[in-house]
Amino acid sequence: EILLAVQLAHRGGALGEIDAARFVSAAQQIALAVDADFDAPEARRLASQAAELDKLCARFDVLITLTVQANGAPWSADTIQAAAAALGFSSTAAGRWELREGEHLVLVLTAPAQPADHLALSIDVPLVRPETSPLARQFAVADQLAARLDARVIDDNGRPVQREAHFAVAAQLATLYEDMQAAGLAAGSERAQRLYAG
Repeated sequence: EILLAVQLAHRGGALGEIDAARFVSAAQQIALAVDADFDAPEARRLASQAAELDKLCARFDVLITLTVQANGAPWSADTIQAAAAALGFSSTAAGRWELREGEHLVLVLTAPAQPADHLALSIDVPLVRPETSPLARQFAVADQLAARLDARVIDDNGRPVQREAHFAVAAQLATLYEDMQAAGLAAGSERAQRLYAG
């Protein structure tokens, strides 16, 4: 027996009918080459399933972000790197750092450019397990970054973030995690890692 699989959806979008037809055709060629029986799925049905999965995934594709805004001059790349490393972040690409517990993602720190006068500290909800207490960690790390970099923590409207905001967001996040679990797409699970990669 040979198992052939195709990913129906990811953050880049859903499998289209053309790619689904290519997958079915390739599977048929392999079956012929090894003289095996093959029950080919319909490309149109695969594409329809992919669209449904993509719609479900989009519902949970949430990023919770706090902005750390400089009080003075922009920070150099070295300054940002030093602050990120001191708090346990590892650089994964230019202007991007990740905080992990073992193999598990907890927080993402990004700089739009370097030098930068603000940083985004985010929880990539589908990829972060609730057991890591990501929201509490996010607020604590934002405060630590602000202290290290002479900065303030603000929301999307440029207003200082109040500690009370944590409780409102926590309730919404808990509901989102429950909905993901009910949909068979637990945050941080292997399935979520595949669907929300990239």
